[in-house]
Amino acid sequence: MKLKIYNPDNAGAAGRSAKPSIAFSANGLIAFNKAAVQALKLKEGDLVEFAEDEENDGDWYFKIVPEGGFSLKAYKDDGRLCFNSSKIVLFITEPLGLTKALCPIAKEPTDQGYYAILTAGIKSKD
Repeated sequence: MKLKIYNPDNAGAAGRSAKPSIAFSANGLIAFNKAAVQALKLKEGDLVEFAEDEENDGDWYFKIVPEGGFSLKAYKDDGRLCFNSSKIVLFITEPLGLTKALCPIAKEPTDQGYYAILTAGIKSKD
């Protein structure tokens, strides 16, 4: 017998993605999951900005910036970080016909320092 063991370290909490992801909620909450926080070395107080590629509709990115971004705060003391922006949630989810979504993110930045939000991998949370 060859058993593969699943536990909180390799399977995560129920309903949560073990891959770096951002959750966009209908109430405007944007949350980086624990895997994203760890992979990108994010911490409370970091600032992030979002950008849409004007040449490729629906291609979204975010960047950790020194000033002028949304400030990340702890969410439910479980390793996630979040901020609120109903407009960003609408800009990303509305063209897809969704009100909320779970989006995987790239672990490595572009040459300009932006991390891709992998919209092709979006999972509806509706």
